[in-house]
This record gives sequence, C-alpha cells and structure tokens, in this order.
Amino acid sequence: IYAYSPWSSHVSRWFKAKDMLHKVTSKGVGIYKILKSKRITRVQKEVSSFTWSNDFHRVVLDKNKLFVNDLEIGMFSLFKDKGDPYNQDFIDEEQFSIKKWELVEKKEEYVMFQGSFSGKFFGVKVHLDVCVCFFDSPIVECSVDVDTKGVDFALLMHFISKNKGDVYAQMPFDIVKRERKDTNLFHRKLSDAYEHIVLSQREISENSFFPFHDRVSLYDGNTCFSVFAKGVRSYIASRKTISLVLRRGHEWKSRSNLTTRVGDAASKLYVPGARCERKVTHKVGFSITKDKPDSIELCQLTDVFAHDPLVFNCMGKGTLETFSLCSLDAPISACYMHKNKMYVRVYNPSNATLALPSKYKAVDCVSYKGIDTNSLAEKEIMLLRLVGKKGLPIKKAKVTFEGFMK
Repeated sequence: IYAYSPWSSHVSRWFKAKDMLHKVTSKGVGIYKILKSKRITRVQKEVSSFTWSNDFHRVVLDKNKLFVNDLEIGMFSLFKDKGDPYNQDFIDEEQFSIKKWELVEKKEEYVMFQGSFSGKFFGVKVHLDVCVCFFDSPIVECSVDVDTKGVDFALLMHFISKNKGDVYAQMPFDIVKRERKDTNLFHRKLSDAYEHIVLSQREISENSFFPFHDRVSLYDGNTCFSVFAKGVRSYIASRKTISLVLRRGHEWKSRSNLTTRVGDAASKLYVPGARCERKVTHKVGFSITKDKPDSIELCQLTDVFAHDPLVFNCMGKGTLETFSLCSLDAPISACYMHKNKMYVRVYNPSNATLALPSKYKAVDCVSYKGIDTNSLAEKEIMLLRLVGKKGLPIKKAKVTFEGFMK
C-alpha cells in the first residue's frame, strides 16, 4: 500500500480512508510506502461517560455532552432566512446539539465518536450525522453529513472557544485580519448628495458574513483558536465563537428590499436547485495552538487538513518504494511540467522572510527565465524550477497503478 503525499513539508500522521487507518509518513510531495495500517472495527458502543487523552487532546464525555479540552462539540443553529443566494436575512433562530454519542472505536493512538440529530424547525427537516476523530494531530477532525428538506433557512455549526482575540481569515496566498462586523456601509436612506451617485442595489447597515479559504482563527497574542473546513467558504465570528455556514436553502435567485440590502441583486428567477435538498458531507475541524495565525507552522497544518493523500494498492514488480519530488516549508499551490521541466508555485503568507532548503531557480511564467534564490520574502508568490540529483532536470516518468483502494 502506498500514498501520494500532496504536502510540501515533512508529515507523519494517521489518515482515515473509508474503514481503514493508515500511518502516512512523508518528506514532501511524492509517493511513499505505508508501513502501518489498521482496520476500524466500529464497536458502536453507546456510552454516557468517557475520558481519554493524548499529547494534544483531553476528551471527556459527560451526560451525553462531548468536550475536547473543555470545549463542547456538536452545537448547531437553524435560522429562518428570508434572504436569497446573495444576501442573508435572518429572522428567527433555533439552537440544537448532538445529544447522543456512540463510541465507534478506542485505541491507544486514536478515538472516534459518532452522533446523530433529526428535527424539524420552521418547516425544515434536518438530519445530521457527525463523526469526530482524535488522532496524533493538533486538529480535531469532524465529518458532518447534512441532509435537509425545506426552504428559506441557514444551517450553522458553532465552534465556541475561550479566546476572544482578533479574527484572522486565510485567503488564497494570504492571511487577512478582519473585524467581526463591517459597519462601514450606507444606511437605507441616503442624503441628497449621495442619492443620485450610489447604486440602488447595495448592502446596508452592517455585514457579518465573510469569506475564507480553509481556515479562520481567533488570536489573542498567546493562543490561536483555529477552525478548518473543506469546501465551506463563509463564516460568522462573534465574541468567542466561529460559526461555519454549512447550508443555505432558497428557491428564488433574488428578492427585493431585504433588511440587509436595498433593491434586488439579480433578476427574479425560480431556482429550485438552490434548495439544496441532498446529502452532503463536510470535513471540518478545529485546533488550539501557540502559533501565530500567519505562521508557517499553522499554514502547514492547514495544508495537511485541506489536502488528503491518495492511498492506493500497487502490485508492480519494481523495487522503488519512495519517490520524493520536493520538500519545502512554503505551501505549494501548483505543480506542473513545461517543456520537460518541473515547476512549483510557492507562496509565503507570513510577515517574515522564509528560507528555502537549497538554491532554486525563480522564473517568470512567460519566458521561464529567472535567477537563483534561496528565500521567499514576506507575502511573496514565486514560481520555482525543480532539478533532480546532480543538477539534472526532472523528466516525465510513466507510472502505472494496478489497483486503487475503493
């Protein structure tokens, strides 16, 4: 069994693939042989109290409430939302949480819990299946299966911390600091000076919905509480809470004169597919570390969470068990071939210069000519040419995998 590692840094951790756990150890982007694998036996044992800990987490189940490092897991809200796909307009809220947890499996290296919830609020049927995994990683990983039937709602998952610091959101190639609310907006009524020059379709009063990419953090100068998500792209941050918007269900492309917007955002079209009446699995998680939000260490942790390795069976007759393409501390956003030469695009989201492990050729994407470099400046994006041993260019190689894991 082998694994393709998409991570640019050195990683050694357990990874869940279907009903198997694999210990993936990699030294950068490449293919590595898996030496440890375990099958999840799924005890499915209902428990009312439980305690377990490792170097990163202390897990306590007490009175059907699951706590990790004294923080409760499995809290949600369903809002009655009279908005449209462009803007929210929340009216009422119903809070709920997972009330019954089952112990899926407990080992020395990891523990897994599973819980479910079914209910109906504001005419919307909601069913959730939540699986929480604790591995040898600072991140608590959660798999949330969402299935709904209804319209005009928003489903949020809450992560409540003890941290009330500043908000930092990861975006493509950067980490940005944000306020919890944007109040720098015009009011509904404009003065005569602005009435004829400001768009009639605009957001008003304040906005609390913001975009992010893979991670959003609360940092108070000492600890960093981070929430991770794959595919979820909007959040709401309150005093100590980060809420992920898992689903919004609507059936009209645009509505007029919301409490959060003046005018309409588009033509009024009936879009029944926007009800999102289907089952979707979200991978989310959170961590508590001492790293700064823009530190390379936290960016590497985010990279490991956001990009899963590809695990496969290989029945070939060769002797090569490891192939390392490149090993860098900087995150990689692209890797491709051009005229039989390999290039990677790397970036430095931090506010400090990042040293590269060796000298590389930094090139532009037009002429592919460049200069030697051994560092990345703060906030810099760079295209690097990779070379093989003894300075020889890396060339294409045909690799055949005879059986992928299903």
